[in-house]
Amino acid sequence: MSANSEKYWPGLINAKAIRSWEQTLPDTKDYQSHTAEIKIDGLPAGEYYLLAGNEKDYNSKSIVGARFFYVSSISYVSNKRDLFVLNRDNGRPLANASVQIWNQQYDYKQSKYIDQKGKLYTTDAHGYARLDRNNDPNQYSYNYKLEIKHNDEHLYMEDWNYDYYNRTEETITPKVTTSVFLFTDRSIYRPGQTVYFKGIVLIRNEADKRGSARKDYRTTVYLRDANYKDIDTIDVQTNEYGSFSGKFQLPLGSLNGAFSVHTKKDGGAANFNVEEYKRPKFYVDYETIKRHL
Repeated sequence: MSANSEKYWPGLINAKAIRSWEQTLPDTKDYQSHTAEIKIDGLPAGEYYLLAGNEKDYNSKSIVGARFFYVSSISYVSNKRDLFVLNRDNGRPLANASVQIWNQQYDYKQSKYIDQKGKLYTTDAHGYARLDRNNDPNQYSYNYKLEIKHNDEHLYMEDWNYDYYNRTEETITPKVTTSVFLFTDRSIYRPGQTVYFKGIVLIRNEADKRGSARKDYRTTVYLRDANYKDIDTIDVQTNEYGSFSGKFQLPLGSLNGAFSVHTKKDGGAANFNVEEYKRPKFYVDYETIKRHL
């Protein structure tokens, strides 16, 4: 029943209570907002209304508030079309749970939205069900509610689930992305030194959101100087673990600064500096022992 209905509040106030009690709250007299937590003993599975008012016997002059809530050991986790029905207490999957879909449709005769029964699903041994989408080719969003039954328990929450999608995505071949990650053995070199590098190639399928190492992948690695000019190249191929390695000899007599090794078609890069630096020199000295202990 809608809270805007004329029968809503009279129906709640006149309903038979399964529990009732009085709770004294402190009168702070400071005219500020305050909150309080009040313990309610456990209840059997079901749907309940909690009513609170400022008088023992509710009447037309009473200040009354109401909250609808559920008590159930059934829970669910959803991600678009993937649904898992679980035990709320321990997280274990609920197998053979029935899941009734309720769709929201607009009734032009009544000039309002109504709930219409949709497809019925049954969860597998892992508590999983794959939900279908509406066949309307012009629909790009899907609103639905779930009514779940398992053994003697029933959960039908008034919460809408939303699934937004582009129907053309279902006919397009999933995109496969290849990524190259490059690493050098040091971050700074002197001119003429050897740069040792290693690369790891990963492949990712956008459809299943999973990645893996890509073996037998061929690419070209470039050595770029401080003027952003490619001065050397080497062709590489990944092994069965999706990795490759190589080396470059740095030039002598060129401009020092920020160098890099990179691949062009797959976006791999590693930066380093080339400088005429000197290793710091130091020596260890200590005072002569003046006497024996």
